[in-house]
Amino acid sequence: MFMDWVDFILDNISTYGIKNITPLEKKYLDSLQSDDNKEILNQLNIRYDFYESMYNAKIEDDNIFGELWKKPSEEENMEYNLYSLWENIEEEDATNFMNIFNIPAIFMNFSYDDLRTSIKAKFKKYWTDYYKF
Repeated sequence: MFMDWVDFILDNISTYGIKNITPLEKKYLDSLQSDDNKEILNQLNIRYDFYESMYNAKIEDDNIFGELWKKPSEEENMEYNLYSLWENIEEEDATNFMNIFNIPAIFMNFSYDDLRTSIKAKFKKYWTDYYKF
């Protein structure tokens, strides 16, 4: 996916402040004046594509579970996607999420299923607002 990372990062700085962008995003901005730019840009794109594919994944009704298989609703599908993101989030994104929403870091030790509903809602908001999925 092509992403204009400079605009993306500057939008997030104006919304969340410079302290609430990831270290990789800061590194990318610093790299604009060096030869490291392409490698960091590649890292950003890989991470974004990975997160986007998890956020937008659809559980297909391929009947691999036999007669008892019931295709999940959109809400159930999204809940599964958020669970997958919670389990696979990079540490710097987890820290960024916690900082933006003023959530104590101890919650990163919880499983997604054990989170408060309010934190789950903020976690979804992180992906829709920060990453703009």
